[in-house]
Amino acid sequence: MPMESIANQLLSHIGRKALNIECLKGGLIHASFRVWDDAGDSHILQKMHTGIFTQPALIQTNIRRVVEHLAGKNFPYKLASFYPWADKREKDNYWRMGPFFEFSQCLETSSDYRQIEQAVKALASFHSQLEDGRILALQPPIAGFLDFESRKQQYFTALQHGNPIRLSETSPLIHQMQQFLYTVDDFADITAQLGTSVIHGDPKLSNFLFNSDGTEVIAIIDLDTVQEGSVLYDLGDMIRSMANRFPEDYDIALLPKGERLLNPEVLDIILNTYYKQSNLRLKALTRKQILQSAACVIYIQAIRFLTDYIQDDMYYQIRYPQHNLVRATNQFQLMQDLLGAI
Repeated sequence: MPMESIANQLLSHIGRKALNIECLKGGLIHASFRVWDDAGDSHILQKMHTGIFTQPALIQTNIRRVVEHLAGKNFPYKLASFYPWADKREKDNYWRMGPFFEFSQCLETSSDYRQIEQAVKALASFHSQLEDGRILALQPPIAGFLDFESRKQQYFTALQHGNPIRLSETSPLIHQMQQFLYTVDDFADITAQLGTSVIHGDPKLSNFLFNSDGTEVIAIIDLDTVQEGSVLYDLGDMIRSMANRFPEDYDIALLPKGERLLNPEVLDIILNTYYKQSNLRLKALTRKQILQSAACVIYIQAIRFLTDYIQDDMYYQIRYPQHNLVRATNQFQLMQDLLGAI
């Protein structure tokens, strides 16, 4: 069914029609579009990747519970949500629609350390306000999403049954990565000291919308992966996505001699800003333990990219054949840089 027809079907619930539709770039999983209607309002229309998020209704329930819980606490940031009347399953596709945040901007990267600090404060506030979030009984959006042992097993399966040509091509990288499997055990030991609460699951910079002049975070978006887990996962993923001098798909073969991917100044901003806002449980950990757990989060992401490459790119969207391999080598190098900073 044409996208315009989908948009009009959803908007018909409020007696409106779509006038214009624009593709929004940047997402790795879902396909997203901005829709202008005949009343002058704009909305986000999203086709979920149901091959990955196999239970979209469950995800919608998780998001609704978090949004309603934080609304009762006067949470200072807007949260991305979707209209309860605007979801549609069409064959194997699941469409949903929600409000578009006007006068906002989405940043993939930033060299302005004040923007990094604002994003960290928003995440810390999200965690703090959801310390009692276990009462929400959120369900895992993807089976095994935070199960690093499961990620390892998926990787081992790919090594046994993946594309033989790609396995041969990546043999040196595979050998190097095997030497850091111990980080998974380190992560399990460290996170066991903190317990669990509600986390975002994907706190990259682009999931914090800024106001039009880029001075403040006004909204937290992409709540599909909200779930119960360790705040160290979110903190590690934030370091992974923000403390890299380059995008995660930057080819490290182009890295100038003597340069590193890790930006130590951004790393310190993330740690210091979050630490000031964090709960007492996190303050019981040492800097070394926090960096060790972050290194594991980055390592697992490297494994995921490599697994996808070996299995012929079934999960992440790619722009060229080697894209996932470039991502994997980038993340593996970033992990080594971080371990070197301990």
